[in-house]
Amino acid sequence: MTLIEKQTPASVLSARKEIGRKDFSLRGVVDRHEGDYAVLVFDDGQRLLWPREQLPADAREGVAVTIALSVDLMGTERRSARLKGLLADINR
Repeated sequence: MTLIEKQTPASVLSARKEIGRKDFSLRGVVDRHEGDYAVLVFDDGQRLLWPREQLPADAREGVAVTIALSVDLMGTERRSARLKGLLADINR
């Protein structure tokens, strides 16, 4: 196991093992609300404060949730092109 793997949460490592997938999801539950935030607790014990206004309307305490993550290749290309342009401007 590499150093990066040792520092990576188990839910991420297990998601990476899915055959041929570049995206993955974290599964958990809305644990409670703290002010304007919901505390999401994932299956591996990680916690995340999520703005309540960005939750689905029916995501109350105790409701199971999934956060899906995926690679945005087009967004990456746009950002890369923008940065290359900025560097070209700086080097002129």
